[in-house]
Amino acid sequence: HPHLLMFGMNRRIKAIFDLYELNLKTQKLKMVAQNPGNVIGWEVNHQLQLTGRMLSLLDHGATELETRVTPKSPWHVIKYYPFGTSGSVLGFTPNDQSLYLIDNLSSDTSTLKLIALKTGKTEKVIAHQAGWEIASLLRDPVSKQVEAVKYNRYRPKWVVLNPHFKADFTKLAEQHPKLDFAIG
Repeated sequence: HPHLLMFGMNRRIKAIFDLYELNLKTQKLKMVAQNPGNVIGWEVNHQLQLTGRMLSLLDHGATELETRVTPKSPWHVIKYYPFGTSGSVLGFTPNDQSLYLIDNLSSDTSTLKLIALKTGKTEKVIAHQAGWEIASLLRDPVSKQVEAVKYNRYRPKWVVLNPHFKADFTKLAEQHPKLDFAIG
């Protein structure tokens, strides 16, 4: 869908972001989903279908992650984040059956997980280091696989997950031992 763009915009009500689709060829703009007032993030899969959303539970400071298998399926809660915890969706796997998610439900620091879209169950813990927060990721633009994770504590450090990049990161660190670097 190289000519379609999906994004949140506060066109209808200034404080609320609805989900829109823009056709870059025709310049036609259409609303895909109307925000009932508590959606704080829309999650669109690789087929440009709305199958995830993060909700703010305004009455007690919690958030929920809701998903659905198809755009016509009902929403169901797969993650609940009480006040003081957090979760962020980083996108879908190439087959749109799982989500990359960073949260702190199972630890006092962030954990990068792969979770099932249907159930919210953790399929795999991709990255976690006790006492370190995940600051950023390097992802393959085609496969969406996580290649490296940048952690922050007192100073940032990179952990390479893909062995093909190990030598590159080692060389950067050796050539610039006192410098921190960002990628992306």
